[in-house]
Amino acid sequence: MKHEMSDQEYREKLQNRVASYLQQSVVPAGVTPKRRAWRGAGRALALAIGIVGTGIFLLSHFSGEGTGSEEKFDWPKAFSLVVIPFDPTSDETEAIAGGLSDVVLQQLTQKRSCALNPVCETLKVSSSSGNRDISEIVREHEVNYVLRGKVQREGQVVQISTQLLREDNSSVWVKTYRRTLGDGGLFSLQSEVANSIAELSSVWLGFDLLKLHASEHPALASVNPVARELFLKAREQEILANTGEGGDDRVLMRNYLEKAIEADSEFALAYLLLSENYTYRYGGMSLGEATTGALNNIEKAIQLNPTDPQNLLLAGQVHLLMTLDYRKADELLRQGMDQYPDRGWFPAQLAMIALREGRTRTALNLMSTAEKIPFGFEQANFQYNYAWLLLLSGYYERSLAESSSGLELVSGGGARADLLWTRWMALIELDRFAEARTVIEEGWKLEGTVIPEAYIAAYTNVGQEARASEILAAIQPAFVNQYYLATGYLSLGDHEGAIEAIDAAVEDHNGLMADSLKFDKFWDPLRCKPEFVRSLERLEQMETLTDAGEKAKAARKLERSDC
Repeated sequence: MKHEMSDQEYREKLQNRVASYLQQSVVPAGVTPKRRAWRGAGRALALAIGIVGTGIFLLSHFSGEGTGSEEKFDWPKAFSLVVIPFDPTSDETEAIAGGLSDVVLQQLTQKRSCALNPVCETLKVSSSSGNRDISEIVREHEVNYVLRGKVQREGQVVQISTQLLREDNSSVWVKTYRRTLGDGGLFSLQSEVANSIAELSSVWLGFDLLKLHASEHPALASVNPVARELFLKAREQEILANTGEGGDDRVLMRNYLEKAIEADSEFALAYLLLSENYTYRYGGMSLGEATTGALNNIEKAIQLNPTDPQNLLLAGQVHLLMTLDYRKADELLRQGMDQYPDRGWFPAQLAMIALREGRTRTALNLMSTAEKIPFGFEQANFQYNYAWLLLLSGYYERSLAESSSGLELVSGGGARADLLWTRWMALIELDRFAEARTVIEEGWKLEGTVIPEAYIAAYTNVGQEARASEILAAIQPAFVNQYYLATGYLSLGDHEGAIEAIDAAVEDHNGLMADSLKFDKFWDPLRCKPEFVRSLERLEQMETLTDAGEKAKAARKLERSDC
């Protein structure tokens, strides 16, 4: 496999393998000692640090030190791609292929950020004029990767096959799309498929580049080779899950990260990603286990690299989502916003604290501030969070606009499902039930077998109570998201079941419940019930408010005349 590795990586692998047979200690391949610079990265406020990128986190503030070799690897040149016009297999597919190639090219030019940020902030994209030999094309355009495709049609069914190739003609990523020319027509099909191709090809290109040259990357060069390999496996699992290209095996990801830390106890990036894994409780772990794991790992990451903005961001998220200490979260996030004003997630997270404390105007102002900052590959997740905040604040049309913007950026996976979820809720609030049914069905196809409880309220509110009751009857309440279960029970008129689920969600620090319970009008039918009041009081006992939150709470008590 030498041809797939850099010289340094090959030497390290060979040396480790020989040493293991000879039972000798391994002497690392020579690198100049340097400062380490790290960056790192559920639905509960799923900001998903580096969610789709191939490692957006890796080099946020790296100052450009070398890896010890005399000649530095040219990352900007390597992060390059040429698009060959998609091949029409008949006259009737010629227009489809031509339009598809143009839209893919357009979408790819907008794919910012990658595994190599800030050395490489934009994918270098070229367009080839015809189907020639791969080696000839890459030489002409001075790129490392080629994207090509083929379009076939039989009746109303269009099949689009696409392939991402390295310069040596070896395959990186392949995918086949089958679409029916329905009401949306040709332009809708081209837009949807082209966006997916652009998104996934750029993600896998970046990851392939990182994988092939990890030992030459400044953020990973001094890491133990075994730990580096395990880290890359963990990232691959995360990418597969986030793009909908594979199973959501976050438990396997956590195992890889834990083993990476065993191999290199100073691997700050692994601690950061492991803390994120605990924060979003992948694998169904208990609140206590998750909180301990999240806190311990983020504290270790900060200890190893106290200047990393991602450490501050995730530390703030841990306290927002897990300990419910909004005062501490606010302190960390404001520190991050002051030090790194170009990072939109800091004001976006501060907005969610303000939302939970009932400071709606502040929340909207902070989210508006965040919106002006480019989010790169994370843009769709930002749109989801903004749409959710607007939905809870009663701005349904604006929520729809944000979800529409986000849906243009993602073609599948959890990110699209989240955006569809906020979209159908806003449509229902606006009494646009026919549109809501279409969105619900798309969401169900994406995640209905994984989170069926999220669709009980959906089907009930569009007049399909029988479908909703079937879903409820088939699930085991102890193993579901209690927020969704509560919304389902309430939509079906079961107030007792709804309050029981609310209690369970509050005790489990469910993020969506903490966001919505105090102020979302959805819960108004229950607000005067003593059991609901007790649940609300229990949530407030768990929270540590900011000074502004305490003032807002006091003001509400003065204004409130009834439940």
